[in-house]
Amino acid sequence: MQRSLYFKNEGQLLTGTLHSPQGRRQKFPAVVLFHGFGGHKIEYHMLFVATSRALEKAGIVTFRFDFRGSGESEGAFSEITPSGEISDGLRAVEVLMEQPEVDAARVGILGLSLGGLVASAVAGQLGEVKSVVLWSAVANLPEVVKPSAGDEGTG
Repeated sequence: MQRSLYFKNEGQLLTGTLHSPQGRRQKFPAVVLFHGFGGHKIEYHMLFVATSRALEKAGIVTFRFDFRGSGESEGAFSEITPSGEISDGLRAVEVLMEQPEVDAARVGILGLSLGGLVASAVAGQLGEVKSVVLWSAVANLPEVVKPSAGDEGTG
C-alpha cells in the first residue's frame, strides 16, 4: 500500500510517498530513499518506485521523497545545497520514524548519486540509522563541484 506523506523543513513543504506492507499489524523495518541531483522521488526509469515496491513485498516500509527544490517539493532548484539536502534528509528520517507501522530501531537509508553523499552525512549524524546503502554515490564533492570562473577564493 502506498500513500502520500507531506512534511515541512525550514518552513517549506516537502512531498513524499510511503510504501507499507499490507495485511499484518506489526512494526516493520524501514528505509528512506534519497534521490540524486536533478532527480526526484520516482527517479529515472521509475527506479525508486520499483525499489519501494520490491521492498514493500519483502516486508520493509520505504519512504521516498523530493528534496526542497526538486520534484513536487517547495523551493527553488537554484537554491539546492548539500547542507540543505542533509537538513531535509535528517527531517525525512525523523518523519519516517514517527510512522506507526515503522520499527524505529530498524531504519536504514539508501542514497543515489548526490543522495549517497547526503545519506552518508545523515547516517553520520544519526546513531539511530542501522544501515546505509550508497548507489553510484559522489565520492569527492570538491572534485565534482568546482567553482565557476570568478568564484575562486570566495568560498
